[in-house]
Amino acid sequence: MEGLLKKKGARRGIFGHSWKERYFVLGGATLRYYAGGSTEGELKGEVTIAGVDPREELQGKKGHKPNRFDFQLADGGGVLCASAPSAADRSSWIDAGRAASGARPRKLSAGLRPETLEFFEHVHGIM
Repeated sequence: MEGLLKKKGARRGIFGHSWKERYFVLGGATLRYYAGGSTEGELKGEVTIAGVDPREELQGKKGHKPNRFDFQLADGGGVLCASAPSAADRSSWIDAGRAASGARPRKLSAGLRPETLEFFEHVHGIM
């Protein structure tokens, strides 16, 4: 699966986190993201997906922008926050992320930070 998503920046600025458009490519359990609108742009990052949080609690919440379709992808050490251009795209990415994380059977708790473990316990009721 591949397409344009907005990715939440890692650093917080004066006005909060920035959101940058990136081109994402999911191959197996590996998610790569590039600057620009295709894989010809600079590779900006790569994560191995261990789980997905659909962020349902944000949808429709006061103060949450109604035209943002957020979700989170967890890797072995952190969380990548992304926003799809539509509810349908968001659903497709969540389904693909879940399938990718399920394709790699392993003990998820190995090497994860405590906040990531909490995320999985909350979302999946595991560990």
